[in-house]
Order: sequence, then C-alpha cells, then structure tokens
Amino acid sequence: MADILAVEDEQVSERESDLLERYVVLIEWSDGRRVDGKSVQPPTKWYRMLHKFGIRVRTEDEAAENVVESRLDAKKSTVIVQEGAIITFSYSLARLIAARLMRGIEVEKHQYEEVNGKRRIVAVTKETIRPALVLFGRLDLEKNFEPSLSDIRALEHIEHVHGKRGRKATPSDWAVTCYECMATHNVQESAPTSCPVCNGVQIEYQPGSVQTFRDDPEVSPLYFWLRTRFASGAFQFPLMADGGAHASPDYRISADWQREVAFTFLDSPLVAQMEALHLSRETQLAFLDAAYTVRSVWSDKRRMNARLEAVTAFLVANNDPAALLEISMSEMPQPDLFDLAGMTGKDQAAALMVAFLARQHGGAGEDGVVVEVPAVKTPGKAVSIRKSIV
Repeated sequence: MADILAVEDEQVSERESDLLERYVVLIEWSDGRRVDGKSVQPPTKWYRMLHKFGIRVRTEDEAAENVVESRLDAKKSTVIVQEGAIITFSYSLARLIAARLMRGIEVEKHQYEEVNGKRRIVAVTKETIRPALVLFGRLDLEKNFEPSLSDIRALEHIEHVHGKRGRKATPSDWAVTCYECMATHNVQESAPTSCPVCNGVQIEYQPGSVQTFRDDPEVSPLYFWLRTRFASGAFQFPLMADGGAHASPDYRISADWQREVAFTFLDSPLVAQMEALHLSRETQLAFLDAAYTVRSVWSDKRRMNARLEAVTAFLVANNDPAALLEISMSEMPQPDLFDLAGMTGKDQAAALMVAFLARQHGGAGEDGVVVEVPAVKTPGKAVSIRKSIV
C-alpha cells in the first residue's frame, strides 16, 4: 500500500498542488463534562483510524515545520491542525471522517488483576466515545495572502485607537455602519474599531445615531435609496418607520469613492432588471444595498469569483448555450443582477436572471406557461438585529 501511495504522489501535477479549495471537519472532543474525573480525549483508536484513511499527525522529523503550510499541498493533501481540525482536498473523505465521528468510536477498557506477579485481564467493557461537537464545511484558502487596502486601513485605525497611552477619551454616540452584517448600529464608545454585532472591522462610522426615515412611494426606489443612504454625506443602512423623517432630495456624498460607486447605479442594468421583474420596493432597496456593498468593499477577485459562480448556476438553470450572448461573464461598468450573488447567493442571482430574460422574450414559452419570478430572499436580514440594539 505504501508503494502505491508513493507512485500516486509522484503523479501529482503542479496544477493540482495549486488547488486551494479544501474541506474541513472541526471537532470539539470535550464540552467541559468529565467522565471518571477526566475530560473526554480522542482515543488512540481514533489515530489508528486516521492512519487507515492515509492521514497522520506530523512526525518528529517534521516537528520544526509549519504544519499547516507544509501539508496544504497535493502531496500531503490532508492536515490535522491542533487535534481539532482536519483539512483535506477530498469532499468524500471529509464527510467520511465526520460520519465516523458522529457514529462514535468504540473502545475496549480492560480491568486487570495481579496473579503471581503477573497481570491478567479479568473484565472487558466497551465504551463509545463521541466528540461533543462535529462541524463540516468548505474552506476557500488564499495562498500567498496579501493584505488589501481596506485591511491595512482597518489595522492602522485599530492600532491608532488602542496604541495610545493614558486615559481614553470620554465615550460618545456613534453610528457604526458594518458592511458585513449590512446594518448601521448605535454604539457608545470613545472611538469605534469594529462592529458591535459581528465584530467585523469593515466599518464606517459617524457621530450621532442611526437615521430613521419614512417611505415615500412617490420617489423611485433608486432615488429614495440615494436620499436615505447618503443623507448624512456618508453611507448608512437606515431604519424605516412610519414616524421617520422625510428623506430630503438634497443628499450629498462626501467621499469620492462612495460617489463613484453610487453613481454607477444611475440607469444601470440592475435597476432596469428589478423594475422588469416587478420586485417589491422593499426588495429593490435591499438589493441596491447588497450590490453597493459588493461593489464598494469587496476585492476584485472576490467579486469575480461570486459572479462566475452565479453565471455557472445560470447556465445550468437556463440550459441554453445561446444565453451566453445575453449576459456578461465579466463584471460590467454598471451593476446587474449577478452583482447580487455575493450577498444573496449564486442560485438566487441566477434564477432572477433567468426570469428576467424570460420576461424580455415575452414571458411565456410555446406552451404559454408564464415564467414566474422566483421567491426572493433579501440579504442579511439585519433589520431585526439593528432594531434590537437601537
């Protein structure tokens, strides 16, 4: 068996060694409970099972290596990280490991007694050991990680705030806009450095509190979005309430980069597509938030990957190669429905595009069946979180 594995290792291509998609099984062996005065530990039998799967912990010769970096390649395609995480190329192997853990590991416990100076087994009991928690999922790892400008900006801000000596400034009210949970939160701190809900650092903040507006159906969703999101000069996810303020048409966008992104929405394919699909006003506002978030803070690579996944889902759902002529695989200068994939999911973005093109072509096939707009799930659902902390 060892010889066969060695041959397979030699056949690993350079392309395969650069693959970054991994599957992970996270294991928590003990949840704090103790059995016979001891916390639950993985039995020796567990490691023997892993060896049968071709997975080993690092040897003494490898002790000086960085275990994760040294093993996350195709020739050593599975790595055990600090006993509690197993990362592998193979989807099926990861599921097998998770299934084996859920079933439990049956071990034997021997009771001995001394007879004439020799130990002998007098009783054998069996016990099934299961981790307190097993999680399974997919990892998207970045090789040769390089911090983005937003990473550096967030890091420098945190170091500036927390690197000062002496007493901190008196806490004051801030409206903290988080682009990860898509919400603006009220906080009281000396200087915000992260989101109070998800702890993300991709934030903007302004003095004061979250703004609240009442809807104005006389104003189109796009212009109402511009008036309410940039009412203070910088982007916010506002609250909506019947008793809220009237959204003034005299909005302004202070930051050049925010203005540049926001103005790409004017006369954009996204706005026309949402109108053609007769999406509700609330849904259109949520989708504008999603597309703005993706366009303004996501990296080029991350946006492109999300778009390609949505285009792939679209081609599978549409089942018509000619449809490629009606869409763009590359990001366009102005947003369209595929820009939503990063926040709403690739399947929904694809389904909406399929429905839009069907409407463009008359809305019904030869059999006269009208193509329905799929059920819409708006991203984040952060409103409930936002209301609870305001």
